Amino acid sequence: SGMGRSVSLFLRGSVGGSRALLALKEPYAFGRRQAVNVQLYAEDDRTREAFDFKRVGFQPQTIYPLHSGNILAQYTFQKTTTSNVAQDCAEVNRALCDGKVSGPSLGFVHDTRNDAIDPRRGLLYSVETLLSLSSLGGDSFLKISAFAARYDELRAGFVLAGSVRLGVARAFGPSVELPLPERFFAGGPSLMRGFKTDELGPGTYTEDGMFVPEGGNALITAALEARIHLTRSWGLQFFAEAGNVFSSVSEVRLRDLREVAGVGLGYRSPFGPVRLDWGFKLDRRPGESLHELHLGVGYAF
Repeated sequence: SGMGRSVSLFLRGSVGGSRALLALKEPYAFGRRQAVNVQLYAEDDRTREAFDFKRVGFQPQTIYPLHSGNILAQYTFQKTTTSNVAQDCAEVNRALCDGKVSGPSLGFVHDTRNDAIDPRRGLLYSVETLLSLSSLGGDSFLKISAFAARYDELRAGFVLAGSVRLGVARAFGPSVELPLPERFFAGGPSLMRGFKTDELGPGTYTEDGMFVPEGGNALITAALEARIHLTRSWGLQFFAEAGNVFSSVSEVRLRDLREVAGVGLGYRSPFGPVRLDWGFKLDRRPGESLHELHLGVGYAF
């Protein structure tokens, strides 16, 4: 009808499970030029030996542009249920563990970077708040995340970048604790690179000595990185990071922040930067490895 509306449907089915995704876009919602995107999805997966899981949800969202950034308004409903559990889902993929989210979220993004993939100058900061309520069918919790980064090209081929991440969350009402998929985690190729993925912060060990991260309700990290372009395709990164994950906001102590530093080799492929980072723990504790090697796509921040 000349309004630019669109609908797409994706279906997949097999003996191991099924998936359905319906996406709708309305460019002129509320009687004005205001795009609203809606997704409805359902998934049933029985391919894992550890557990089966089902997930259903829907998510309408819209963006309000401002002269200094964009406001993202969104409603999220998502319910994930595991069954036939032979192994704790946290040991396999925490994103698939039981959890219910139902409530509104509001975010703000300000971005003046000259390039989103390979920034050399500019600022980026964002804030997001999610409120989930049991009265709406979810677990009751409040989660706030903030990120800020700055990029400066001090001279041709030399970029200094810095970032800070903060996160706080708390369950309330009938919910005793935050759902595992909604907790904060750190460690890996993008955050605290001296640690394995999700290794930093609270966790337990299995009988086999495997570390199972539990995540936390608070996160603090800061990073500083020097990016040196050797040629048009190759470059070096030198980085230093400090941060930690805490079980609760009341347990946050700056003296408990962990420290890492390292060096990376980057390649600017036609599809974006690819890097190999080697991170070292500056405050190594008994039983911990001294270093970790990570392969990442794009810059860490």
